Amino acid sequence: MIGTNPNNVNSRPTNAQCGVSTDVDGDRLVAFREVCFYNTDPNNVNTDGDACNDGREVASINGDTAVNVIDQQQIASEVGVYTLPGSPVKVNFDITKDGNINIGDLQLVAALFGPCS
Repeated sequence: MIGTNPNNVNSRPTNAQCGVSTDVDGDRLVAFREVCFYNTDPNNVNTDGDACNDGREVASINGDTAVNVIDQQQIASEVGVYTLPGSPVKVNFDITKDGNINIGDLQLVAALFGPCS
């Protein structure tokens, strides 16, 4: 989260302050999440210019640059509500960054299944 104190929930900017709630570049990450949570460019599908788009990099929970059922299993193992700042595992697995690891996170991972190429 940019410009905030991660240990102070009250310092977190609102989603509206981070950007729009649409996916401007088509990487399946809405703009405010790209700005405030992932430090990616909401106008560029592949911010770092590698072989993997931003959405797929976020959904590859184990960092192997492929999104598959293993990533979904890892998320499913942590399903539930947590309080911010939360453990690094919970925060990482909460792809939608809503404070709740749930079906929304699993659906986003499913929508991004596949290898980076």
